[in-house]
Amino acid sequence: GIRPDLPSYSAIIKACEAGGQWQWALALWQQMADAGLKPDAVAFSAVIGACYAGEQWDWVLELSWRMRQCGIKPGQQLSRLIFAACEKG
Repeated sequence: GIRPDLPSYSAIIKACEAGGQWQWALALWQQMADAGLKPDAVAFSAVIGACYAGEQWDWVLELSWRMRQCGIKPGQQLSRLIFAACEKG
């Protein structure tokens, strides 16, 4: 069968963010990891944005920690979301 690639997962997770579906975003994130795909900055940004939109501050912080563990630095916009989550969480 057809297997989704990293850009496909990122796009679907981004759509979850737009639709306010943070739970689906996290489920897809896990599915992506189970498929052996290593997240990039776009994927991290999408899932962190979805969790932020869903006011899941602990997940925002957890995922930002994982992002740094992968050696990926957040951009300016994502850094603002992470700092805002620190203030709210």
